[in-house]
Amino acid sequence: MPKRHRLFAAPALVLWFTMGASIAVAQYVGPGVIPRITVQELQSRGVHDQQGVLTGNLLTPEGGDFYVFDDGTGRLRVEIPKKVFPPSMPIAPQRVVELTGELAKEGRDLSFEVREMRVQQ
Repeated sequence: MPKRHRLFAAPALVLWFTMGASIAVAQYVGPGVIPRITVQELQSRGVHDQQGVLTGNLLTPEGGDFYVFDDGTGRLRVEIPKKVFPPSMPIAPQRVVELTGELAKEGRDLSFEVREMRVQQ
């Protein structure tokens, strides 16, 4: 292969692999993807340490890091450490939030331990 073809082929291959990888990552839905879930689903068939993403509203504080969360299918006690709250953004009950975390199930007591919060605009 002439030298000028090799100089063109290398960048073309890099570009081709880069574009292909970004498309594959954007469509990935296999293991490791945290599913969206409802309070009702967690209450009826949730298991300890089950991961999920909840979307709804924080209604009232219960003291410490605990709040009452409502997604329209039910209410659940959620634990949100202060470091998870977005800085300088008050969260009113009318504001929709997305909570990523896992279910803590001890006997009949359920709570959702939040590790990430996104505020929807």
